[in-house]
Amino acid sequence: MKKIALLIGILITFSNCESFFVEDISDEEIVVLGPLNAVELSPGTIRFNWKEISGADAYEIEIVAPSFLAPTQIVVSREINTTVFEVALEAGDYEWRVRGINTEHATPYKTNRLKIN
Repeated sequence: MKKIALLIGILITFSNCESFFVEDISDEEIVVLGPLNAVELSPGTIRFNWKEISGADAYEIEIVAPSFLAPTQIVVSREINTTVFEVALEAGDYEWRVRGINTEHATPYKTNRLKIN
């Protein structure tokens, strides 16, 4: 009887521990559907999209000009709940990156360059 009570106590303790049940997505890779790396597009509304990551609750997307190594402008830095994001961009060089996140883990960022002519 003591063993059963101990087991129930352990289960109750771990059932309250969210990280015990959160899927580790840190080894997953973001697959970008568009815009692909080093693509050149016309100014206007640009649609960014990628494949869904199982276990991700949201995605962090960041867009900077001209690059993450030497950013002069942060265009976008936000968390979204979809795999599609649209933003109007003017002529210039940009880099963008996205990663999946949940309450405990994150995928590595996937980074692409983009030129708006």
